[in-house]
Amino acid sequence: MLGYSGGTATIRSKFGNVPENFIMDNVKCLGTEASLLECPHFSMGDCLEHEGAGVTCSTTGLPVLRLVGGTVTQGAASGNVYLGDSPVCASGWDMKTANETCRMLGYTGASKMSHHSLFGEVPTSSMVYDIQCRGDDWSLAACSYKEDGGCPALDGSPHPKGAGVVCQGYRVELRGGSTAREGDLYITNQPVFFLGWGTEDANVTCRMLGFSGVERATTGSTFVGQPYYTRYKAYNFQCSGSESNLGDCSHSLNYYSSGYSHGLYYGGNGGAGVVCSY
Repeated sequence: MLGYSGGTATIRSKFGNVPENFIMDNVKCLGTEASLLECPHFSMGDCLEHEGAGVTCSTTGLPVLRLVGGTVTQGAASGNVYLGDSPVCASGWDMKTANETCRMLGYTGASKMSHHSLFGEVPTSSMVYDIQCRGDDWSLAACSYKEDGGCPALDGSPHPKGAGVVCQGYRVELRGGSTAREGDLYITNQPVFFLGWGTEDANVTCRMLGFSGVERATTGSTFVGQPYYTRYKAYNFQCSGSESNLGDCSHSLNYYSSGYSHGLYYGGNGGAGVVCSY
């Protein structure tokens, strides 16, 4: 239903207590249904807030959405769009799909799109085209699309061209907290390293998430343990506190916690996080 390859069931409100206005109970799916509503179930139940059902979805075997040929800089990324090994065809590529693609990649949106393989020529023997997304898809892999050598060429071009995009602004996510206002910080599905992490950086994060401000910045992977040799998205943010997006703050990219850096020893558990205030 959500476009993933599979998943593992969770019980007892693993991801936090839930409201008690349950709409389904005793669900008995075979696994072939297109919707949970097609599965035998009770429409009402006597469940409590700690008895919510959940799922951990898997992307195993699905093609990875990525940008090729461009650059990754502070708060931005660019490139030709690929789904697995197949480039996305420029025919039918529009700003709506470009914005959705950037959101899927962990950015707030697209500042620019391109139709003519702007970031390098692409193979045309198998291309992704005729993309139809719902708007809440986690990846282009979850959308309807065609993938073959039939992508039409643009007007005035003898061959199909690749679609490209410039994505701007980080989308942030908190993980591991017991409520929505706390957790370790993730950007593009990678944790942020705590070197240089402070109150002003946390304040920008909390306001991005719709909170009034920060109660405290956290370090040392307070909410999600990180093993040795974790690859972190970014570190050493230098926010003034007035920025609207962490991508607008000066920072460094791609920290690899190999153990020793900047004169100090860093092993596991190097994640930065926040506790936001309402």
